[in-house]
Amino acid sequence: MRLILLYIILLLSFPAFGQVYTMQNGSVTTCSGTFYDSGGSANFYQNGESYVFTICPDSPGQFVQLDFTEWSTQPGADIMFIYNGPNTGSPSFNGLGWSGTALTDGPGLVQATSTNASGCLTVEFISNVTAASQGWAATISCFEPCQTIVAQLDSATPAPNVDGYIRVCPDEQITLEGSGVFGLDGTGATYEWVDQNNTVLGTGTSATFSYPDPGVYIVNLNITDTNPSGCMNTNLLNQVIQVSTEPDFTGTAAADTEICFGDSTTIDGAVTPVQFVNDCTPPVSGTTFLPDGSGASYTTCITVDCYDSSQTLTDINQLLSICLNMEHTYLGDLDIIITSPNGQSCNLKTFAAGGGGTFLGGADDISATDPGTGYDYCFSMAATTILVNGNLVVLPESLPAGNASIEPGTYLPEESFASLLGSPLNGQWCIEVIDNLTIDNGYIFYWGMDFDPNLQPPELSFTPAVTSEGWDPDPSITATAGNTITVQPATAGTHCYTYRITDDFGCEYTEQVCIDVYPEIINDPPNNLIICNGGPPPYIYDLTQNDGVVLTSNPSPGDYAVTYYETQADADNETNPIVNPATYSGFDGQIIYVRIEYLSTDCYETSSFSLNVSGLPTIDPVADLETCDDVSNDGVEQFDLTVQDLGILGVQDPSVYTVTYYETAADAAAGTNALVSPYTNIANPQPVFARVEAISDTSCFFSSALPVFDLIVNPQGVANNVPDLEVCDDVSNDGIEAFDLESQTAGALGGQLPADYTVTYHESQADADAGVNALVSPYNNISNPQTIYFRVEENSNPTCFSTNTFELIVNAVTDVVAMTPLEVCDDDTDGFAEFTLTDKDVEALNGQTGVSISYYETQADADAGLNPLASPYMNTSNPQTIYIRLENDTTGCYNTTTLNLVVNPLPVASVPTALEACDDDQDGITAFDLTLKDIEVTGGVPGILVSWHETLADAQNDVNALASPYTNITPVTQTVYGRVYNSSTGCFVTVELVLIVNPLPVVSAVSDFELCDYTNTGDLIESFDLTSKDGETINGQADVLVAYYESLADAQAQTNPLVSPYDNISNPQTIWYTLEHQITGCVNIGSFDLFVNDLPALQAPTPLEVCDDSNPDGITSIDLSEKNDEITASNPSYSVSYYLTQADADSGINPLPIPYTNVSNPQTIYARGEDINTGCYATVSLDLIVEQAPVANV
Repeated sequence: MRLILLYIILLLSFPAFGQVYTMQNGSVTTCSGTFYDSGGSANFYQNGESYVFTICPDSPGQFVQLDFTEWSTQPGADIMFIYNGPNTGSPSFNGLGWSGTALTDGPGLVQATSTNASGCLTVEFISNVTAASQGWAATISCFEPCQTIVAQLDSATPAPNVDGYIRVCPDEQITLEGSGVFGLDGTGATYEWVDQNNTVLGTGTSATFSYPDPGVYIVNLNITDTNPSGCMNTNLLNQVIQVSTEPDFTGTAAADTEICFGDSTTIDGAVTPVQFVNDCTPPVSGTTFLPDGSGASYTTCITVDCYDSSQTLTDINQLLSICLNMEHTYLGDLDIIITSPNGQSCNLKTFAAGGGGTFLGGADDISATDPGTGYDYCFSMAATTILVNGNLVVLPESLPAGNASIEPGTYLPEESFASLLGSPLNGQWCIEVIDNLTIDNGYIFYWGMDFDPNLQPPELSFTPAVTSEGWDPDPSITATAGNTITVQPATAGTHCYTYRITDDFGCEYTEQVCIDVYPEIINDPPNNLIICNGGPPPYIYDLTQNDGVVLTSNPSPGDYAVTYYETQADADNETNPIVNPATYSGFDGQIIYVRIEYLSTDCYETSSFSLNVSGLPTIDPVADLETCDDVSNDGVEQFDLTVQDLGILGVQDPSVYTVTYYETAADAAAGTNALVSPYTNIANPQPVFARVEAISDTSCFFSSALPVFDLIVNPQGVANNVPDLEVCDDVSNDGIEAFDLESQTAGALGGQLPADYTVTYHESQADADAGVNALVSPYNNISNPQTIYFRVEENSNPTCFSTNTFELIVNAVTDVVAMTPLEVCDDDTDGFAEFTLTDKDVEALNGQTGVSISYYETQADADAGLNPLASPYMNTSNPQTIYIRLENDTTGCYNTTTLNLVVNPLPVASVPTALEACDDDQDGITAFDLTLKDIEVTGGVPGILVSWHETLADAQNDVNALASPYTNITPVTQTVYGRVYNSSTGCFVTVELVLIVNPLPVVSAVSDFELCDYTNTGDLIESFDLTSKDGETINGQADVLVAYYESLADAQAQTNPLVSPYDNISNPQTIWYTLEHQITGCVNIGSFDLFVNDLPALQAPTPLEVCDDSNPDGITSIDLSEKNDEITASNPSYSVSYYLTQADADSGINPLPIPYTNVSNPQTIYARGEDINTGCYATVSLDLIVEQAPVANV
């Protein structure tokens, strides 16, 4: 396996100290420092410069920026070009370059763009041969470009409706879940939820919050990544949240708030939803003195910010009104002006329009400073009258009294609102009130303006809709008709009813209506009045005998009035009361009506009784009272004597007569020592005597001389406690078994004689009480457990019996499951091994508790519970079946199942050869694909798998398995351990694997390859012998081959190697090369640059003419250097030498001495101009001419 590593060395052709870099040919990798011209911070740059300098970031993903803080170059001549990339072939930021003497003429801040994969900036600077300047200074830094961040709402609780709005109730929790879509990476990003008021609702990807107040809230998610520039998302969620308004329950009321006990009333339910309208123009309020004087003014503004930013006033009807609440003592001197956010204005009232001394509002013209009473004056295009033409009224607050004021109301502005058309709706709208004359005063209390609500975005206003409404259930509601209920409370006191509505926000609101119910009038029925043996009429009755009777049970009889009437209508209407109730003359059978009235209310009750004339009462015969004794069988029981009342009275009216009982005839005759019912007998049997007496006349009675009936107590059969019957279920475990009920009979009787008592068994208490449907033994239960009811009765009196119960219980046998085999791995290939049987306890119990488990070699032993096996247990065959017994610890019921014991073989594994990989950074540590050795270890056997571990212990314990690829922790060579296991049985063996990290070929610093542009001069294309770099790139490493490529991608893929010699395709050009070790296959990558240097730009010189010396032979000593500046155009980077022949000039041999003595006249020699930086040269010819000096005539 070959690993290819990019290893790029940037070569600097200059030293850098203190992070100061000067302009020259070269490059640097840095994110800090200062970049100067070639003269540094103190000197000018040089004439004739042509440099290219590249600055690259020192960390991947960063981009270089240059901030030029000083700048001065020769305008139009000394020019800087900056390229967005690693060389001059990259796109230029400014095709014309930068030059000039002002800082603003320079590049300013230049940043590598996100399309520039290298993040580098390349600077090229060219100066001409004259007028060098101060140059520049630029701060070098790097930045990470802002990635694209898009905030999104992932979920919301409650969910938005079809319009995208979240609708909630006040204080209802809202949970928003959001995230960001990042162009690169969102790690470490922060999230903040805010609303339109910049209220922070939460941080993180979710926020839970609520709003207590109704309204509309706009929520956004702000995401900021870790970029030091603080990059944020550029989109807005603008999630609309509408918080419901509380409805108006006006009209929800009771017809009567106070009623009498037992009466009814109706309660109406009514509800009106309340609209929420966003107040875009909150009024400015506060008592403010209007300045007095010539031109003195009051100005205040309203900030409007709820409309779309582009919305303007396009129709005068969109501005509904402008209202001021004010007072002023002199209308005539006022200007009132409205000004829009962009400065447009409209005159609502002008000084020129007049108005004289008319007041506005309830003005105070007596006090100089006290505020009067403000009234509303509005301006609207819907009005027809301007303010000064308004009706005059006298307002009660005006001082002096009687002064006239303009009637408060709505008026037409003196200038049309059309002057405001085009004004932006958002911004500051300002009202200005100018007082143009002195000696008056006024106050403004508040002002505001109203726009057409339809201008607002629809989400800013809403009206909840009622989705359900009605009264909460209440037992006192007797009828419902729509939203009207009829109520009739059953108790006195305050009774409240709740009208409950739900709106389409899901919000619930209630209104409570309470009524007071007066206390119930507690009254007892009156007694019928009787005159016993009354003779002929008139019959005089004392009706007031019933006063106390009807109020007997009333706790506060003093709060009530009792009156009597001859008709029901009179009693109900409280008319014609009987005025002499204590001596009322009535007749036999007459009905009298009594009214009991609660004195502090109009509440009352009525009842009636009869007036009777009768003879002595009689006693009819009745049967004896018999009852069964209790379990004590002591012959003593309680008797309800009153059950004999009606039988003794016979046809006599029980409302006229009472019956009392006695132990003796004498007591009955005297009416003393009456028995209290219920009564406990004192003998068995016991005779009882009776007395019948008129309720209204105690002297009218009849008593028995003989007993009227006897009290008889019969003995009872006793059902004694017996234990429950329990059995074990059969294998069906259906809870049904046969029970011998008769086995309980002796216990049920206890000491009672079987001949005198009978025991029967029943499925229900009702059957036992009735003595029906007796069960037959043996009996199969019908439920588990099941209650059996048994009855013990006395044979001579079957009605005297008692019952009791016991339970039939079928105990389940323990549950068994089909056991999975208990498998172990063989340890010595003989098929026998130790088994820990208890490892199967949990599986066998299958969640059962209170169950004991044991293991056996045979079914018989398991059933008998004999010879349990010890754990661990050595198998006797392979496979082997053993038996499990599961026994309930409480009931002893058990069940059995089988368990197979299996000894599995170990897998076969091969020891792998070493796994080798190439280093990535020369530290002996790299990543290994351990899975490459799996097949070698397992031989490809199906079901045999391998996991790799750092230690033998980890492999044996199957913990800390290594992920692949795995990075070694011991440099160069490390042993890891493979756990080779059967995926079905889990049996395993271990193997060792040696990991070897092979070093990469070393990439050394390689110098750039530079040639001069001799071939086709000017095209900057030359033929490079790349093989001449072999020695430098390989640098003496054995078994290493080098290849060259045009791109990093080709070098990484090792495709399209270059053939030498190679013609460059750009200038400069980066060449990538690979060093591949022939034994390990490890590959490393490096690079160097190809440069084709321009030839010196030499000027063709004019002939060099000199005067001959004293020997006029045309041969003389000549200073050739006089032509240097002319040939080089004074370029200091060029050196000049001279030659006799073109060949010598081209070869740079045999340069002529200076001064030089010519050999012919004229003579042509050759000048060689060489760039001292690149070594490139060019030649020109130079003619030498020796002129004869003039001869002076003597």
